[in-house]
Amino acid sequence: MEIGELNVQMRETVGKGPARKLREEGLVPGVVYGQGVESTKIIIDPADIKKGIRTQGGANPLFTIVAEGEGAKKINGKTVVVREIQLNPINYSYLHVDLVSIDVKQEITVEVSINYTGKAEGVKVGGIFQEIRRVVELTALPADIPRSIDIDVTSMNIGDALHVEDLVLPEGCRVDTDVNYTIATIAAPRGLEEAEEVEGEEGIEDAVEGEEAPEEAASEASDAEE
Repeated sequence: MEIGELNVQMRETVGKGPARKLREEGLVPGVVYGQGVESTKIIIDPADIKKGIRTQGGANPLFTIVAEGEGAKKINGKTVVVREIQLNPINYSYLHVDLVSIDVKQEITVEVSINYTGKAEGVKVGGIFQEIRRVVELTALPADIPRSIDIDVTSMNIGDALHVEDLVLPEGCRVDTDVNYTIATIAAPRGLEEAEEVEGEEGIEDAVEGEEAPEEAASEASDAEE
């Protein structure tokens, strides 16, 4: 994964008032913490974060910090990953950004999106494609983390399922789990499911009707002996 640069300014003032003023100016308060870094408050231009997300293809963008201001040396040059972005629920503007300092030579575990490609054969005949998982947790060196993981679903038919072990992972990446969990399935059309349920119920009714009640069977046996 490409590592971009992120320009930040050191932040001295804290509290709701200063944070609100920053947002009014088009800037966002943030914090850097993690490996080799004490929690450090910063100011970020949200446009730089958005640009990095677009360039790197979505989640888990990596940046090298370029800091200015008093105390900038303690974070300048650090590689960080975006851990959390708090959004305004009304207009989705950035409220706060958390950046975690990492060692590029050590593995990290992050969520990577699954990209399902192709049109399944089962869908062509009326089946319903169900995404059970849209992301998977990968463990890898930061530079080896892919933008997404592609998996072709073209050959899937009704009743088929894909599991995490079916994913073809990039070299250097792994999924740390002992459970081969399901990530996608092709379900039968609703009408077909209902028809199968009705047929199953009718089969049970026929079987019950074909059985003699204990009292009736005993009565017939008694009549035969007489």
